Amino acid sequence: MAAKGAKENKEEKEIAGYHDPYYLSSADNHTMQVGTLMFTGGNYLNWSRSAKMGLASKNKMGFINGKLSKPSTDSPDYFKWDRNDNMIRCWILKSLKESIAASLMNVKSAKDLWEEIAERYAQSNAPQIYQLKKKLSDLEQNDMSVCDYYCKLREYWDQLSDLEAIPECSCGAMVKCSCNIEKKIMEMQERARLNDFLMGLNGKYENMRGNILGMDPLPSVNRAYHLVQQIEAQKQMTEGVYHVSDMSALNVHKHSVSLGPLEHFQRKDYKQKILEKAKLKCDHCGMRGHVKEGCYKIIGYPSKFQERGKPRGGMRYAANVGKQEGSISGDTF
Repeated sequence: MAAKGAKENKEEKEIAGYHDPYYLSSADNHTMQVGTLMFTGGNYLNWSRSAKMGLASKNKMGFINGKLSKPSTDSPDYFKWDRNDNMIRCWILKSLKESIAASLMNVKSAKDLWEEIAERYAQSNAPQIYQLKKKLSDLEQNDMSVCDYYCKLREYWDQLSDLEAIPECSCGAMVKCSCNIEKKIMEMQERARLNDFLMGLNGKYENMRGNILGMDPLPSVNRAYHLVQQIEAQKQMTEGVYHVSDMSALNVHKHSVSLGPLEHFQRKDYKQKILEKAKLKCDHCGMRGHVKEGCYKIIGYPSKFQERGKPRGGMRYAANVGKQEGSISGDTF
């Protein structure tokens, strides 16, 4: 029970500690990287967003936005602030490309470090907005899956939202607004994104594009993406069935090409031999089916036909030969 109580007290202290911007847990150390992305010099927008999320999760945003200024040296919080500020600089530098980090080692505070990176690598909004909108207008699905295509669109939309976000009301008029102007603005943005998504789709989704545009009310862009993704899955299943059917048909065709003519030729050749043999007539015994040079009465019967100097079952054999000769003769002549 004592161990359980000590564990609960520790957890309560940690939860309470995260409300304090000066709190550092036992897991926090100078080798950690802030955020999830590595800054390479050309991905400032995404990197800064990732770094802000990492700092906010630890309640450290005040160190880079100026809200938690440096205390005087005689303040009881000075050493707490200094310890945290050094730790945050280590985290930020750890998330930078090595050559970039080396050029920023002498910056004196986390706030100065953040502003120095922004000044060096953050472009003004106008060129970035132009580049993003140009990429957005040129983006087409082509060989991408619907998922990859949609993720690329979302990346551009999110970056544009950061650069040209909807202005916030500072006079308080929006609090009294009863016409839902903010909601209408968001719906306009949603329709614009829906058009971006539909315009870049491949031609094979033309019917689905028409169906979505014909809906009233129009679906959200996320809903439209879900509908198109279902069609993509159905097409992949159908194409797979067609592929198997085509392969089976090809194998059947190959089999018929390789065996059919041979079988037909063999049957035709066998029938031709019977007809030719039926035309022969022995000058010695007068029977059809052979000539004098092959007559058994002259050259002798094979051992399996010999019985008292006659072929075994000779009368039956001769009758059968006669029937065959009569049938062939009747069909042929």
